[in-house]
Amino acid sequence: MSFWTYQTSQEARYQEMAIKAREDKVNLLERQLQRMTKEFDIEIEALQKDNEQEKRKSADLSEQLDEKLRQLSKLQTLYEREKRRPLFSDEVLHAHQLQERDSLFSGGGLDSSQRPFTYMTAAPVGTLPPLTPRPATQEEPRTRSFVYDRLGKLTAEQPGVIHSGSPLQGAFGGNPGICEQRSHSGSSINNKSAWALPGRYPSTEHDRSTSIHLFIPSSLHRLIMSFAFSKTPRLASTLTSVSRRLFQEQIAVKHLHTSLKSQYAASSTPPPAEGFMPGVGNSKFIKHTHHDALRNPELAGVANGETKKMNTFQAINDAMSIALATDDTACVFGEDVAFGGVFRCTMGLAEMFGRDRVFNTPLSEQGIAGFGIGMAAMGSTAIAEIQFADYIFPAFDQLVNEAAKYRYRSGGEFDVGGLCIRTPCGAVGHGGHYHSQSPEAYFAHTPGLKVVIPRSPIQAKGLLLASIRDRNPVVFMEPKILYRAAVEMVPVGDYELPIGKAEILTQGKDLTIVGWGAQLYVLENAIQLAQKKMPGLSVELIDLRSILPWDVETVCNSVNKTGRLLIAHEAPKTQGFAAEIASTVMERCFLRLEAPPQRICSFDIPFPLVFEKFHVPDMIRCAEGIERAMTF
Repeated sequence: MSFWTYQTSQEARYQEMAIKAREDKVNLLERQLQRMTKEFDIEIEALQKDNEQEKRKSADLSEQLDEKLRQLSKLQTLYEREKRRPLFSDEVLHAHQLQERDSLFSGGGLDSSQRPFTYMTAAPVGTLPPLTPRPATQEEPRTRSFVYDRLGKLTAEQPGVIHSGSPLQGAFGGNPGICEQRSHSGSSINNKSAWALPGRYPSTEHDRSTSIHLFIPSSLHRLIMSFAFSKTPRLASTLTSVSRRLFQEQIAVKHLHTSLKSQYAASSTPPPAEGFMPGVGNSKFIKHTHHDALRNPELAGVANGETKKMNTFQAINDAMSIALATDDTACVFGEDVAFGGVFRCTMGLAEMFGRDRVFNTPLSEQGIAGFGIGMAAMGSTAIAEIQFADYIFPAFDQLVNEAAKYRYRSGGEFDVGGLCIRTPCGAVGHGGHYHSQSPEAYFAHTPGLKVVIPRSPIQAKGLLLASIRDRNPVVFMEPKILYRAAVEMVPVGDYELPIGKAEILTQGKDLTIVGWGAQLYVLENAIQLAQKKMPGLSVELIDLRSILPWDVETVCNSVNKTGRLLIAHEAPKTQGFAAEIASTVMERCFLRLEAPPQRICSFDIPFPLVFEKFHVPDMIRCAEGIERAMTF
């Protein structure tokens, strides 16, 4: 075979190989196209099914909406009919609770918790729903029932029963409801059913009562009912004056509500969601400008940096964001934190750092603390959130017996220094006994823990970063009333504030006042009030910041200078942390004291909901304490 023949045969073979490769590639692309077409058909079919389901859901929602509109129309018709009823009637008194009624008397748009109105109307005997009479038993408290027949004449008294859930249980203490149906003999219509209104009324004979149709507040319910069994002219006169007064009060409430809404609309900040803290917005301790914020010598590391306007929860969020960005082992976990938390402190962290580093936990405070201890023991940084400080007690054993003693019991070989427990604390004005407590003194009794409470956004960010990075377990308590109430210019950089070091907010020579958290703004107002009564009063106000360890040296040096001491906190007085401060000052500064230390604290009772403003130390009580210390 010649060279040219060999070369031609090789070229032919290479050409065949190229053609085969091209055919293989075409076949492969064809198979891929077929597969993608099939997948596309499946997706189209799924979308069609979803579209059909959405159409069915839309039809169902449309039917539900039509039904709601029909119900609304019926309610509107009933409402119009009830509005046209006469004010007075010869029918039997029938009381029931008004539910979700929107009218001129609805309190100016207030919600049901702010609108305690009762709706009383008259209903004929024949239209009342049939009720099965309940016989009196020995266990049920007995009272009197007044029975009216169709002629309106009061029948003889008959023993009755007010059982649990009765409309006027506890002498008008319960919600008005429908009356009980009873049969009585000896009445003006013998052996026939009449309608009884259970209640504790006088046992004397009255003339017949006329029924009413009127919106009344619950506070006037007892007054009107007391006249409901008196003579008609007196009742008419009383109800006329009451209704006139009620109308004027409701118009005033409506104007006040409108005024508050307009104030919030004009404000640059949203209305406070965690409660209103007087004096915070105008406090001298809040840094409103870039220059004021960076003038603090503790912020020398970010003195040339930028600042940003933040409230407290935003500053806490920023601190955790920096901690997660600078420490790959850091994780944030707790109840609802992946959703942003109930106070929005973890908003956006899960989306930014992943849900394997910011995640929800079961509703188990003991489990949250135990998980954090185990995580920190393995060298990670655990940032745990207990949703409310009131619910930290199930985790008390884990924190006090495990976290606090981990380094000690291992002889320094192991530790859980990467553990930081965040928890909102303190009163907000409407939290009651399960959402208002300040349990810092419980943990201050435990060697091995650190307890920190900030007063403002700048302090919260710096102290939280220091707490996260501290090589001891830290309980970081955040006054939740300051989450939105306190707003200042916060450095955007990474900075820490010292744990265990108090800050002197104002210099003085006559009196030393110590506080922490939200109480500092109450004390600031109290000082201003006291200075009006005592011109020239010079007060040294100290923010303790750290409860454990606390800055003994700063406090005692101040007391040695002033000779007087006042401590205020929201926790109860007995065994509160003010007692520890007062005891230490008595030991170290006894010969320099001009007056006994004053403790202004909450009372030794469970946190009362309706009496909260009297329970926590307010400006007046703190000012009175200042006066006692100065006039001793």
